[in-house]
Amino acid sequence: MKISDETLRRALERDLDPVRLSPFVKKRILYAASQPGRRFHGRLLRRLVTVAGVCALCLVFSLGGLAAVPDLAVRLSSVSAETLALFTPLDEVCESEGIRAEVIAALSDGDTALFYLSLTDTTGQNRLDENLEVPELEVSGMDWAYCDHVSMDENGSAILRITAQKFGGSAPGKVSLHLGTILTGRQDDTEHDTGFTVADIQDKVPYPAITYPARRGGYSLTGSDQTPLARQLAQDNLPLLAIQYTRQSEAYPWLTYMASGVISDGLHILTQISPESRYNRISFYLTDGEGRRLEEPVAVVDRYDDSQESYKGVPRDTDPLRQEQVCALPQDADPAQLHIAFDATSYQYIEGDWDATFRLEPSQDNLLIPCDFDQKPWKMTQVELSPAGISFYGEGEMLETSLQPEFEIFLKDGTSLTEYTSAGTMVSFEEDGTQEILIKLLFDQPLDLDQVDRLTVNGQQLWPQTN
Repeated sequence: MKISDETLRRALERDLDPVRLSPFVKKRILYAASQPGRRFHGRLLRRLVTVAGVCALCLVFSLGGLAAVPDLAVRLSSVSAETLALFTPLDEVCESEGIRAEVIAALSDGDTALFYLSLTDTTGQNRLDENLEVPELEVSGMDWAYCDHVSMDENGSAILRITAQKFGGSAPGKVSLHLGTILTGRQDDTEHDTGFTVADIQDKVPYPAITYPARRGGYSLTGSDQTPLARQLAQDNLPLLAIQYTRQSEAYPWLTYMASGVISDGLHILTQISPESRYNRISFYLTDGEGRRLEEPVAVVDRYDDSQESYKGVPRDTDPLRQEQVCALPQDADPAQLHIAFDATSYQYIEGDWDATFRLEPSQDNLLIPCDFDQKPWKMTQVELSPAGISFYGEGEMLETSLQPEFEIFLKDGTSLTEYTSAGTMVSFEEDGTQEILIKLLFDQPLDLDQVDRLTVNGQQLWPQTN
């Protein structure tokens, strides 16, 4: 028999089959055996090794390595053994600023990848907690990535679950994961009354200086009835404040007030956050005379000046974050009864760089099912079920009044799945003017497709197909 990587892998799978290991440990052994060996200088002993010998060596070295690491079933206590078996085991480690990062498992379903990442404070200072955040997270070849869950294991390490997606394409077979700043020690100060009303601001600054059109980056909107503010921002005709002064906050040294005033039907407050605290936040809003928060819309607009020509709306560690908050005023309200309040969030910062490169392997073959549903007016033509989620493909025009796909996955144990944790929609415009539509809903935990009994979409059974 010709010895090759493929024949060796098949032999390993056959000979390991009767060994009573958990699916994850067995998969880790096979993964380790498939990795390229290291080159050693000096004389090499050339010997023919039987497959049985190779299996024994793999077991010795792989189990020895696993013994040195806390049991992954314990570290990933929120993940069932069946779900854990879907992941490819990894052991990619890097360290920066006394924080050790280890990619311990990964799963790919084509356009979505899930990773479990362990962070350990090797300094003994216990700087990590379950509220930590990783805002500077990137996965090469993917359109976006985010951390959707953090837990602490029994050894004090933080376990992060990271989701990365590639819209309209497939995830690369090899990716690099990068972490920048780690935020810990989150502190939230909520429902603080400034002691000022809108009338006070009008009295202090009766004629606020404005700049129009203002140089700005992105913006966000909260509250009810956002349409008027959204229209002004979209048309770039919302007047914004010119800098009037610079006054550092006594309560928050990272915050500087730069201007305030009432323009037309909105309260404007311009602030700046220092570069070393660029992810700290302050949010202003209005309350009534009894301290109840009003649901009026609030716009947060990123501002920049001529010295920040390359600013793209994402804070850099060398630039202060300048923002103008616009609180819409309710019609016919007494400005003396509109109180100004705020919420503030601050963090401790661990500045470093963590990088790991590894391969992604699909865990299972996805189910691709043709269909024909009228979503009014777009047409759904295909459904794809994968371990990470369910995707709906179609064409036409998607409107706010269009029907949303409904699904139910019946499992062999008698339970069913109808819930998802996040949703993404991508609409691409073709040269002929038609729209290609993709909706992907991600599950809270990966799904073992071997345990799926049947799938219904919009009340109709799609899989297995019935005559």
